[in-house]
Formats: sequence, structure tokens, C-alpha cells
Amino acid sequence: MALRLLYLIVLRVFGWIALLARSQASKDVEVLVVRHQLAVLRRQVAVPRPSWADRAILSALARLLPRRRRCHLFVTPRTLLRRHADLVKRRWTSPKHGPGRPPIRPAIRALVLRLAAENPGWGYRRIAGQIAGLGRKVSPATVWAILKRAGVDPAPRRSGPTHTSRRVHVLGVTANPTAGWVAQQARNLMLDLGDRIGDSRFLIRDRDTKYTALFDEVFTTEGIRVVLTTPQAPRMNAIMKR
Repeated sequence: MALRLLYLIVLRVFGWIALLARSQASKDVEVLVVRHQLAVLRRQVAVPRPSWADRAILSALARLLPRRRRCHLFVTPRTLLRRHADLVKRRWTSPKHGPGRPPIRPAIRALVLRLAAENPGWGYRRIAGQIAGLGRKVSPATVWAILKRAGVDPAPRRSGPTHTSRRVHVLGVTANPTAGWVAQQARNLMLDLGDRIGDSRFLIRDRDTKYTALFDEVFTTEGIRVVLTTPQAPRMNAIMKR
């Protein structure tokens, strides 16, 4: 189709070059004949349907005509401007994409779930880095979204104990806890555990000043080792409290 339109344009250009060899009188007569034919066609054709080649030629030549002569064309100046704008838009406008982010490919989703299942200690960034090493780029946020939608816990929760193996003991609530009050709650816990005290080996706590030596003594006398979290390690503290 494009070759056919190019052929028509080239053919008409050579026809115009051939006009240069004709006399001025001959060309004037032909102009009069063409004008009369155009007037006859205007009375019979309400809406002309020019081809793409016709529109291109008219748009290019109309710029060479005096402004007062352009009104005699069978297309209006507004139509010519619109065609110029369409050509510019077709040349420079970027391809349009749908709104939002593109969907995650099933192959990437399957790979993320497989790496998370086979490596419970890997976090979002580690999984994203391993996938990048395979030549496929995926962001940690995308890995997080995939795991969240699949109901997979983040690391290290995937490799940790389940909630079914835990027991929660609510010892007391106060708006103003003190060191003495905290130590008393430790004694109350020992009474609640009873014979099950022997099943406990460690007590993990943070470095709050309300945990005094008296608090630790409640556990050490029962053979339980008190382990402190690392200073300035909020993630370690959060995992311990989970």
C-alpha cells in the first residue's frame, strides 16, 4: 500500500516537471479547463474523498498559493491545518499505554514463590537480587506484593515456629510500670507455669531499665538463662516480641 502511494506521488511530480517544457499559453488554457471541470464536479459531488497521496500533495502545495487563492480549494484551510497536525502527531506522539503498572508475569510469580519456599531465610531484597542474577529484573516491592497475595510470611517468619506452639500469658496491665511491679509480674508468671517451668531454658528480654537484677533473679533461680537483645537493634527486638 505504501509503495503504491509513493508511486502515485512520484508519477504526479514527473508530470509537473513535464509542464515546464510547455508554453505559457498552453498552460493557461489547461488551467481554465481544470477550473471549469472543478466547478462542474463541485455541483455534483458534495463530499470529495481524496486519497492519502492526494491529501499529502494538496497540503504541500497549498502553502505555495497566495492566501486569497486557498479559498478556491475543495478543502478548507482548517482541514489542511488539521492534516498537518495529524502528521506531526503521528510522527512525534509516544505510544500510549494503559493506566497503572503492567501485570506481573506468571513466570516471575512462580519463580518468586519457589525461591521463597526453598529458602525460608531469604528476604524480599535477597529474592529480587537472585532473580536479577538470572537476567530478569524485579523490584523488592514486587516480590513483597507477590508473597503477600499468596499468603506467604516474610523472612525469617517463614522458618520460625508457628503460632500454634505458643502460649500467651497476660500478667497485668498498668499505665505506670515500675521495676518492683515488673519483678512481681515475673513471680506471678512462675506461679502460673508451675511444673512447666522445667520446659523453659531461656528468657529473652530487651535492655529496659525496669528489668533489674531482681527481675532476672526470679528466672535464674529456676535454672533459666536470661538473654539480652543487641543494643540499638529494633528489628531484633520486634522479632523477639513476636
